[in-house]
Amino acid sequence: MRALGFYPTEHDIRDLISELEQSHPGGVDLPTLIRVYVNHRPVFGISKADVRRAFETIAKSGRGELSVEDLFQVLQDEGEQMSSEEIQQCFQHLVGSDGGKAISLNQKIGPTDFAEKILGFEDYSQTTAEIETIQ
Repeated sequence: MRALGFYPTEHDIRDLISELEQSHPGGVDLPTLIRVYVNHRPVFGISKADVRRAFETIAKSGRGELSVEDLFQVLQDEGEQMSSEEIQQCFQHLVGSDGGKAISLNQKIGPTDFAEKILGFEDYSQTTAEIETIQ
């Protein structure tokens, strides 16, 4: 599922595995896996507005900016249990090892830069508005 761009939490994965083990004890075929994927993934990904709201919620500055160090701390304290090393590895994979995108812990980062430059998320809000207009 992660290879297809859906990143469920470890808790969600345990639930999915448990569900599949009970309903398909002999193993899961591709059509079943596709059905489970379609039924559990969100219709639209996270939008830039979602990232902005999250930053505003946790930012101390009131401007929605965080130091990279504060962001690492929040990621370590909330949600999925991750060590500092795991978070650093994730960021290294996201930004790559070319010096052009290097991040320092003292650097401030805003929601737009985080969404566009680090996560590479596409903004689905326009698509959502178009669908709501049609309905």
